[in-house]
Amino acid sequence: MKRQSVNKSLCYNPQETSSASAAPAPGSLLNPDVLEEIFLNLPAYQVVCCCRLVCRQWKEVADRESFWTEKCRREGYQKSDASKQPKDWRLFYFLCKKRRNLLKNPRGEDGLNGWEIKANGGDRWAIQDIRKPLPDETVKTNFVTSFAWCIKSQLIDLEKEGYSPSFIDCFQPDIRISEWYSPLSTFSCRYVICVELLNLRKKPIQKFSPETVHITGGPEQWKQMTHVFQNYGSGVRFVRFTHGGVDSLFWKGWYGIRIADCCVEIFPNSTVQYLKSTRSKTSFVPFYMTPIRPKVPFKEAGKRVCLFFITAYTVATRVLVGAMKRRCRTRKVMGGTPSSRSASGESAANSAFPSNEESFPVPLEVLEEIFLNVPHHQVVRNCRSVCHQWREVADSESLWRERCRREGYHLHDASKIPQDWRLFYFLCKKRRNLLKNTRAENKLSGWTITKTGGDHWKIEKCMVPHPNEAVKKNFVTSFAMCMKMQLIDLEKEGYSPSFMDDFQPSIRISDWYAPRWDCGSEYTISVELLDHKKKVIESFSPELIFFPQWNDQQWNQMVYIFQNYGPGVRYVRFSHGGKDTQFWAGWYGIRVTDSCVEICPAVDT
Repeated sequence: MKRQSVNKSLCYNPQETSSASAAPAPGSLLNPDVLEEIFLNLPAYQVVCCCRLVCRQWKEVADRESFWTEKCRREGYQKSDASKQPKDWRLFYFLCKKRRNLLKNPRGEDGLNGWEIKANGGDRWAIQDIRKPLPDETVKTNFVTSFAWCIKSQLIDLEKEGYSPSFIDCFQPDIRISEWYSPLSTFSCRYVICVELLNLRKKPIQKFSPETVHITGGPEQWKQMTHVFQNYGSGVRFVRFTHGGVDSLFWKGWYGIRIADCCVEIFPNSTVQYLKSTRSKTSFVPFYMTPIRPKVPFKEAGKRVCLFFITAYTVATRVLVGAMKRRCRTRKVMGGTPSSRSASGESAANSAFPSNEESFPVPLEVLEEIFLNVPHHQVVRNCRSVCHQWREVADSESLWRERCRREGYHLHDASKIPQDWRLFYFLCKKRRNLLKNTRAENKLSGWTITKTGGDHWKIEKCMVPHPNEAVKKNFVTSFAMCMKMQLIDLEKEGYSPSFMDDFQPSIRISDWYAPRWDCGSEYTISVELLDHKKKVIESFSPELIFFPQWNDQQWNQMVYIFQNYGPGVRYVRFSHGGKDTQFWAGWYGIRVTDSCVEICPAVDT
């Protein structure tokens, strides 16, 4: 029986609004409400910079007022005045999203960093702890002036802060300044503030410069100075913030005005609207639509776009398929007699429920190339659960073999081919040294000392260059046995019990050791695979290795691979050590460094 077309109530039909001969736009199978829900779960900049460029339907959804209203509601951006409605909810959202203090170091937590000192009289500016708490309890320090004028300022470049000239000229958003100031107990002082909006040549367009505030004693109480710039016209490119004060009694020390928590921020009023620029002849481009210049290579940016495609595609498929399944179940329940319900319900499910491959056709070669540019965990966890076709591609040997080739995971022996390329890839991807501090860079941190005879363990620089030039230090033993150990919890390292039991990957251990040329020494090592009760399942404990006095003191490597060790392995215990055989005071025993325990593919061991 032929499959019927997708239900019109669930899918968008572009032919209703265009000619029958026009080709359907990308994504036109998706209902606009489903598409809006997908967009609500994507980053806002992806919706504006990517999604709205796909097709006309996606652009209409991305520009919907209802979409940005809901996005504001979900992210908690509320209007301060409920009676005033924004004329552009998208602008309101992005202004709320980008709202932040544009001043650097406004609380003095980083000394005077970020500030330009204009006047530094008396005993100069100082930073002190807050004597009386501010309404914002997170403010712990403040700036303090002295017995001569202390003035400092900051110049804010709005374009560098992400607000383009065309945006500032066209929308003229509110620029709010605020600052807290307080005298010291009953001391008299003066306080000044001046904030200027400057053009490209740094000439003032608008200024806020209230009269000097004279405080002639009184309680030590914080006061706030606030002002909002509105309708300031076009041309604003910089904001210059200047403030300071002086102690009126000219007492040596820091008895002048105290200043804390300065702020300059651009924020939405609820009536923001588009204003035609009288100066700029260029077309307006909002700051949230300016081209993104990624700090990553173009290839990496392409991978992110593929990831976005997969995310949207997967969510859309699951939503649509889920809705169609519910309709099929409803149709089955609403049928006539039990026999007719079973027959008609089954036929309805088979006829009205198209496969994902038919609803979302993508050539296999294209799909595989997309998967190759999507993070591996997304391919396994999300992509392969979309439909049968996607699962086949996600499980294909060619996909994982090509992925290994592109990421540089090569076979150690070309004659041995992995039976499972996906397992080979993930083991290569996760392959790392499970031991901590193996080169003595953090002294004995991470190691448990089980024996510390003679003059104990010591850290020294390598007497003879190590084959790995990155190794610069080693552990040194003394004239009595010195042993240290690490216990590796495989589950905490990301290897689940089921994975260890089912696949039993190879566990490779290695250790570098060297004697001192003028003193005999001995070296010992023991590695054990343990179950959840820390009982031994399998172990590697070779005989003691002895070095005579007057040897070549060259580095030697101990290597062993655990294979086919059976189920139940949960821990690995690594122990090694040694001593010198001449019983000389000091550190003349065996030297060990660059120990390693790693889980690796069997064909690469």
